[in-house]
Amino acid sequence: MREDKMLPDEIIKAVADTISGIRAKDYASSISAFHRIQGSPGFQEAIEYVKSAVQSVSDAKVEVFEYPTDGKISI
Repeated sequence: MREDKMLPDEIIKAVADTISGIRAKDYASSISAFHRIQGSPGFQEAIEYVKSAVQSVSDAKVEVFEYPTDGKISI
């Protein structure tokens, strides 16, 4: 590890190999395709899309928190 770096070279390489501006744009485009007004079915579909995308690239535990919006519908 070089002294001017805060992280080991293998960590930097792993991040650089994983992060993609094109992939980030694709995620943003996919999420924006859902109708995301609070409480709408599209909002839930967007949540499921993000949850699935995260789980497909990592072992991270994804937890969705729900809050009432109008006393009937939770987001």
